Amino acid sequence: MLEAKITSLNDLLASIHPDDREKMRKFVNIDSTEFKTLEYRMILPDQPIAYIRATKYARYLENDHTIMDGFSQNVSDFMKNRNELEMVLAVVHNAPYSIFACHTDGQLAFANKACRQQNGLSDEEEITHMLVYERLKNFSSKEEWEAFFQKVQDAAGYLQYRCDIPYPEMDIIGSECSSLIIKNGNGEDIVWTIQRDISDQIRYEEQLLRSKEAAEESEKLKSAFISNMNHEIRTPLSAIIGFGNIIAETPDPELRKEYGEILTTNSNQLLRLISDVLEMSQMDAGKMRFNADLVSLQSILNELSLSFSNLEDHPVLIIDIPEKELTVQLDRGRIMQVLVNLINNSMKFTPPHGAVHIGYRIGEDFFELYVKDNGIGIPKHLQQSIFNRFFKINETAKGTGLGLSICKAIIEQMHGTITVESEEGQGTTFSIKLPIHNPDL
Repeated sequence: MLEAKITSLNDLLASIHPDDREKMRKFVNIDSTEFKTLEYRMILPDQPIAYIRATKYARYLENDHTIMDGFSQNVSDFMKNRNELEMVLAVVHNAPYSIFACHTDGQLAFANKACRQQNGLSDEEEITHMLVYERLKNFSSKEEWEAFFQKVQDAAGYLQYRCDIPYPEMDIIGSECSSLIIKNGNGEDIVWTIQRDISDQIRYEEQLLRSKEAAEESEKLKSAFISNMNHEIRTPLSAIIGFGNIIAETPDPELRKEYGEILTTNSNQLLRLISDVLEMSQMDAGKMRFNADLVSLQSILNELSLSFSNLEDHPVLIIDIPEKELTVQLDRGRIMQVLVNLINNSMKFTPPHGAVHIGYRIGEDFFELYVKDNGIGIPKHLQQSIFNRFFKINETAKGTGLGLSICKAIIEQMHGTITVESEEGQGTTFSIKLPIHNPDL
């Protein structure tokens, strides 16, 4: 046993860190339970700072001197370990990952700051009385927790997996998780789980998948387009060349006229094909031009009525006369191009005894043109695809499959939208919504 040593207060203070001397004075001089134990730093020659814990158990007067009995311990190693532990706990608590720990029965033992934020727990809230399957989003029932714990045990106490639990308020859609079983100081199994947000990685993977699917679909459509163009171009060209030679050798005026009409029809068909391809190239190059002017919508309807009048073996075009005339700033040629395309499509899929309606409605700051028919309609599952390039509902039908995609591009360039509503066997309605005041045109 060490022999007791009497030391003066001044000698003691001289060896104590300056920042701790005032605390030592109070510790020695005040007879209070508040100061029965004190931790302080001691400076010794040629030695690192020592952490000391002093304990007093008696204070009394003797020969006009105040005597204090007690003992001190060098707790430097303990303080070092405690500081390191506090540093580790601070890192875990403030880590950018969600970290929580549970007893085997699901009772929470720890949850760091990120875990609390994701699950709506405050930093001050005591959690050790809570059950993980009642308070955290990771588990919805006791059975689910027990099955998960068994899974971690079966994986030799360490399990890696992906968690798809969303945390909308944190913009998290998925996490990469690691769960491991570690024994605490009492020998109890504690399940620790670390969740790392991988939302950006998931979004990137989804984007890559969409890009891959879009590229494959585009390649498929291009192949179909090339095959189709080969047929579409060769057919009118063969007719033009063949009937051109026949006309040159036909003396009959009536036959020459009939063959001439066939030549004109095939020439127009070939011209439309070439125009569609050139239009698509201009769109890709960003060279689509617009020439805006004040245009009466009623005059557009009248012009379309004249253009499609007296067509044999075609449905009738009916103009729905609006209640109010409207004059707007837009590119007349482009809007006519779109409407003619829509009307031709409607007539193509409407029986000769049917009808195609065209008109417009006026909103607060927009107007809406529509082309409506009572034809065969479009299947629901194809309605979102009809504006895609090279898409055709009937692959054997004439055309490049570019018309509606060009219409959509034109309308969007004019800051509008084009939509379709259709029921099989009932008909189809295309609607074009455009702003009444369009400063960019």
